[in-house]
Amino acid sequence: MTCIALAKGRKLILGGVEITHSHGLEGHSDADVLSHAIADALLGAIGAGDIGQHFPNTDESIRGMSSIDILKRVAALLHRRQSAGRERGCNRDY
Repeated sequence: MTCIALAKGRKLILGGVEITHSHGLEGHSDADVLSHAIADALLGAIGAGDIGQHFPNTDESIRGMSSIDILKRVAALLHRRQSAGRERGCNRDY
């Protein structure tokens, strides 16, 4: 189980929706734990590691990134993998 701290003054975002609150979740990106869980599940389903491998908290270029943008990048990865499989004659759907 992962525990994410609340931080005063940060936006609280869940599933890409901003929720009015005085505190938000602390994190390198927007800390949208729902979107992160979905991204992790999708990456794991295709054997592509986890969100930390693709979006490490040591990468300053992605600090504050929207988790919806993370999901878009994961979706693009899934699409590339699916397209590559079709080119090799595999009919595997992700």
